[in-house]
Amino acid sequence: MLKKNIFFTFLVFSGLWLQAQKQLETELLVVGASTGGVSAALQAARMGVKTTVVEPTSWLGGMLTAAGVSCTDGNDDLHSGLWQEFREALYKHYKTRNLFTGWVSETCFEPHVGDSIFKAWFSAEKNIAVHYGWYFDKVLKQGNRVIGARFVNNKGQQLQVKSKMVVDATDLGDVYADAGAGFDVGMEAKEYAGETMAPGKFTIIQDLTWAAVLQDFGKGTDHTIARPENFDPHLYECCCLDAPCTQGKPYNVNAQKMLDYGKLPGKKYMINWPAHGNDYYINVIDLKPIDREKALEPARQKTLGFIYYVQTVLGLKNYGIAAEFPTSHGLALMPYNREGRRVQGIVRYNVHQLMEPYNAALDPVYRTGISVGDYPVDHHHSPEKKAPGIEFPRVPAFTIPLGALIPKAMEGLVVCEKGISVSNIVNGSSRLQPCVLLTGQAAGALAAAAVKQSIQPAQ
Repeated sequence: MLKKNIFFTFLVFSGLWLQAQKQLETELLVVGASTGGVSAALQAARMGVKTTVVEPTSWLGGMLTAAGVSCTDGNDDLHSGLWQEFREALYKHYKTRNLFTGWVSETCFEPHVGDSIFKAWFSAEKNIAVHYGWYFDKVLKQGNRVIGARFVNNKGQQLQVKSKMVVDATDLGDVYADAGAGFDVGMEAKEYAGETMAPGKFTIIQDLTWAAVLQDFGKGTDHTIARPENFDPHLYECCCLDAPCTQGKPYNVNAQKMLDYGKLPGKKYMINWPAHGNDYYINVIDLKPIDREKALEPARQKTLGFIYYVQTVLGLKNYGIAAEFPTSHGLALMPYNREGRRVQGIVRYNVHQLMEPYNAALDPVYRTGISVGDYPVDHHHSPEKKAPGIEFPRVPAFTIPLGALIPKAMEGLVVCEKGISVSNIVNGSSRLQPCVLLTGQAAGALAAAAVKQSIQPAQ
């Protein structure tokens, strides 16, 4: 009887364990439905490769959609690849080719519209499967080769996906870091970066922003939110000419012009304001992905505080939080991470190569360019960090070299998103949405070609 009971108990717990752990196999695994991740998956699927995407949120598109940064930066005249295909879909949706609604960008749209476009594209591809609600947890390896990944969810369940090739499309470079690939974090010394303008070795990264979307509900209405916890109005002084400014100079626009910065169709406004607005410094790189959201609560509070400031101190009570995101707080589903890890790739792209692409003495990597960008170097650092100054040089339209997507001495893995192999300074240009979308498309093509030819990306 005792043996039977032990055996029965074993069967019960085995059954529960099997229910709690799912196992899948695919040709290509894309970790993260980020801006780069969705384009990598689409490109690979269109090349006939069975592709599985695993994503923690319920949206596709990362910073373009789930993070709410839906006024794009740069590439206005670089009509290429999925970037232009995406814009054409926006033009069709809004029935106009003029999306220059906010003064920061020629392409502004509601985040949920971008998500719906990506989901329609995914639904049309028989080779794509998406699993939402799963956080990256652990790389699966055989020797020096990545063969998949393990994921966890908020229910304590596990998902294990084995694949022939993996694309790290995480914002912070979680996959290649766990795999043991070399990477860099923060600012660099001149000698290491190979850049005369590098500021020196500092581990600080760029500020992130937890974006929001407001809506103008009309004059006379009051959509003031509850006073946020630990609200400090001094954080937002000098954000515009209409705000009190006891120290320094106010940003040289009035309150309405400040909101118009990220004006979207439908009387909506992207709240991603760097000047005494809702940028926030925190570094959660070393936390497990599933543990980061709790740690990022102060960033959400900073944005709620800014909204409350706009409504009360600036008197714009008719601007309330739009019903744009499926979140309890009404803000974006995830933060806008500008910087995380940067992989050490077989090619490392520095600012001199970006500025002087045809200089033979600098190894003209433009000959292996796979995606284009034209946004100038731009870094966000709050004054309280006391970050060393960084020169923002003028840059020409540039290309990202293929080798920046391939980690050194690591098989089975391709990198896209912001964590490609570039210097800290170049990250300020390569991290923007259109360039990342195109880099992701190239990463998908590279991974798909490697799968179909049964070779490694470096080959």
